[in-house]
Amino acid sequence: MEQEIALLFDEVCREYRESIRPVLKGPRLLTGTDLKELFGLAPGPFFSTILDGLETARVESEVRDRSSAISWVETFLGNAGYVLSKKNKWTKTCVK
Repeated sequence: MEQEIALLFDEVCREYRESIRPVLKGPRLLTGTDLKELFGLAPGPFFSTILDGLETARVESEVRDRSSAISWVETFLGNAGYVLSKKNKWTKTCVK
């Protein structure tokens, strides 16, 4: 049992070193400024939710570049109940 735990620990450490740490050390693909300028969002706590989710998607290789990051945010906003307005801004919908 102890040997299995040690092997699992080694595997987790290797995965962190090879896959997670390089992503987290690099620059973010999108910033809060991008969320304001590209999506017309107002700064607030929701920015952290979006940016943290984006980093998770990046670590999981769902997102690899700026273009795919923008698409990911668009999908995320749509799933969160936001719609793109005529003024090219994402706004929260009110569903009754």
